[in-house]
Amino acid sequence: MSNLEHYRSAMAKVTPGEGWKAATLAKMAEAQKEPGEAGQPGTRKPPVLRWRKAALPLAAAAAFALVAVPAALRSGLLNPGAAAGEPQLAAANDCAPAAGSPEAGAPEAAPRVSGGTAKTDGSGFDLGRVDGRPVLVWGETGSGGMGSEVVYLAKTAGELKTANPTYNLPQESLPAELPVWYAQSGQQGSQALEALLQKAADALGLPLWLEDADEAPQGYPTPQLWPYSCTGRLVNADLWQDQLPAQEQPAGSALWRLSASGTQLTLQNLSSAGSGETQYASLSAVRQADDAALAQFAGLAGLQTPAWQTPGASYSYAGEAIYEDHFYYEAGGEADTISQKLFNYSFKRVYGLLGAGGELRLARLALPPETQVVATYPLRTLEDAQAALQARLDAELQNGWRDYALSSGDLVAWELEYDQDPMNPYIQPVYVFTLKTPLTPAQAYYDFAGSEQYACYVKYKVSALPERYCVEWADHFN
Repeated sequence: MSNLEHYRSAMAKVTPGEGWKAATLAKMAEAQKEPGEAGQPGTRKPPVLRWRKAALPLAAAAAFALVAVPAALRSGLLNPGAAAGEPQLAAANDCAPAAGSPEAGAPEAAPRVSGGTAKTDGSGFDLGRVDGRPVLVWGETGSGGMGSEVVYLAKTAGELKTANPTYNLPQESLPAELPVWYAQSGQQGSQALEALLQKAADALGLPLWLEDADEAPQGYPTPQLWPYSCTGRLVNADLWQDQLPAQEQPAGSALWRLSASGTQLTLQNLSSAGSGETQYASLSAVRQADDAALAQFAGLAGLQTPAWQTPGASYSYAGEAIYEDHFYYEAGGEADTISQKLFNYSFKRVYGLLGAGGELRLARLALPPETQVVATYPLRTLEDAQAALQARLDAELQNGWRDYALSSGDLVAWELEYDQDPMNPYIQPVYVFTLKTPLTPAQAYYDFAGSEQYACYVKYKVSALPERYCVEWADHFN
């Protein structure tokens, strides 16, 4: 059975049980009559507010988790271009010490980072050990998954270059090993997700009201990892009324909407006048937005030596340039190892979005994991990873997911990043490969004047760990 068939099989099993629906209705009714306890700014954490948001239909929520989130991850961040209305769920955190590698002669140790707060034993995912390390679950999502591809337009491959410190490094310059963390979700990370929201509350000096998480839908493939997000609001204590659910609160009582998922934290300014029409239209506009977010949240994100990733333009089907993949990250110092630089680039970021009036409308932060380190794992070689990529490309062509050939010979760029999937129990390193395709822009539905000047590129993710340490997600959870 192919991965696509496995995913479809999983989706067919996700249905709401009668017990789940009855419990949800009972808790919603309870929320209407149970007042909360008032909290005061700067004194203590306010109590959890007992109300529930309107949830996505279960099938849609599961499809989002399996497809939309992995496909939207670009350079470790959810695509900020989707934040025109409600912000995408995102999140953040702090780190635990990486265990020493048993591999003799490793040229470079993994980064050593400060201790975390959320502890876990990884129960429910015991797949044995290899070389003293737990066997991990790997799900090859990425741009080629589910039979569809995200196509990037560029005149040259250089226009797609990121600030990732591992970008196109030769084998001898790449790290020999990297740490893997337990995911920040469900039983393993719920405290860490709530801690992210509390950090935002402390930074802004406002009371935090948490929203209760829904129970996992019946048939959800990884109930241990539910919920994979946490939401709340920062409120005006003088206006917020304890006895009312959030949707009935007086105007102006909620000041910020917060959401945490994985290692990202999103803050939406509820007093913003809305998004501007040209918010992604120029480098100066997106730089101004990131400057505003950095000015307010650099301390929360841990940025001491900020550097800005200059984004290459992506394009709408009408040919409008859109600058999305922009953010400040922690550059660190010259003495930092390549592993530490990758850690800083991945988990210390600030992204901003301005409102129509020039105010900061949305900030998205990436922060270090607060869950435990599973272990430090040796990385597979570039040659081995490219062989795995070729096997995947061949399988996609054979299964009819593409009607044109691709090979590792079309490779134009590679980099390491940390992959997070709502249904995967681990935060683990992957190779991201960029390939030039034989597609014309018109074949990829980019039919605008001058489009013939551009080439089409796609990106694929391949596990950065040797095969002996991984089993396929679909094989374990389906």
